[in-house]
Amino acid sequence: MSASDVGGFVLAAFLDPAKWIGEDMRLCTEFITPREYATIFEEVSGKPVHVKEVTLSDFMKMNGNPYPSEVWSVFRWFLEAHAIASFSPKFALDVFPARQTWRHYIIQHLRPDPPSPPLVFKQEYNVINKE
Repeated sequence: MSASDVGGFVLAAFLDPAKWIGEDMRLCTEFITPREYATIFEEVSGKPVHVKEVTLSDFMKMNGNPYPSEVWSVFRWFLEAHAIASFSPKFALDVFPARQTWRHYIIQHLRPDPPSPPLVFKQEYNVINKE
């Protein structure tokens, strides 16, 4: 979730404190699979992405490698606790309609390839006078 999204949800709570005091905002902007992340990235960037698919069992056996521990702990928590059921993209959309999706993030942050330098042809002619 982007920092601007967090700000949008916090603002919603500040604007309606009676609704939110003592309540949890279990927010996520969307649920997408790794394959969907790759497909959306390819569509927006035009760059191919190769996804190595593994079973859930094989993924859990990775035990964090190659992910940083803080990322792995979130993955594991979602997968082991089945925490997905308590988060709702629809709810997030209702609270903050301007929330950012993965597609929006890529469009905003992907830097285009720098333009190619212009191609310049230089021709020289030697004129020979045979008089």
